[in-house]
Amino acid sequence: MVGIMSNFNINDISDKDGLKALATDSVQRTHDVKLKPSIYYYTISRALVAIFEANSYKLPVQVWNEYRNSLDHLMRAAMTNDEDAEKKQLNSSRGHLLRACLDITKLLCTYTDDWFKGLKKSKAYFSYSLVDNGSFLRDLEHQYVVARNLMINAKTHDMHLGNDSTKDDEIVDLYLDAYFAYKKLETMFYEKQGSSVVSKISYYLLYIKANWLTFIFSFAGKAFAALLIFLFGRYFDKLIQAWH
Repeated sequence: MVGIMSNFNINDISDKDGLKALATDSVQRTHDVKLKPSIYYYTISRALVAIFEANSYKLPVQVWNEYRNSLDHLMRAAMTNDEDAEKKQLNSSRGHLLRACLDITKLLCTYTDDWFKGLKKSKAYFSYSLVDNGSFLRDLEHQYVVARNLMINAKTHDMHLGNDSTKDDEIVDLYLDAYFAYKKLETMFYEKQGSSVVSKISYYLLYIKANWLTFIFSFAGKAFAALLIFLFGRYFDKLIQAWH
């Protein structure tokens, strides 16, 4: 397994196809046929773990626990002379790597979901309402709904996990769809940070302009009222003088 991630580059996995291509390449370079199913899940999980640790500065303990359990079964397989026992241990090892793959994907989705919910409550979020004439936030929130629905859809298929390798791969695909939808949500937001700065400036200029206009109209209204009072006052003074 040495060098399995030697070609790993975060920029190469901007979408699901890129990540799966990385995993498939690792499988093809694995000489031991018995380990190929495990290598596929290991490569995907390690790539996503690298992204999670780089962005959250946290260690995904539950994922590393699955690695530890997988390694334990792998060592048991290496120490047995019974072919059936070896197959059973290798299958168990693969199962833990599959769960590691799903766990890290769920963590990334949850991490981004919590980030977006917190963002919506922040003052900075409002400044984006002026970006693209207001359409950006609608697009952003639509993407959030898409990502969340994909995650819910993936979770509903968890009950089929472990039935067969083909079904397991399909479930992994569903979770990857959810992860990359959340990743797109995050990318959409950060790509508009420059526009947000311009929008903030525009907002403050509008705010200043509105306040100045309010002041001017208020002052003009008061001046006009004072003028009317003065003119009517003089008029009534003349009327009173005429009566006398």
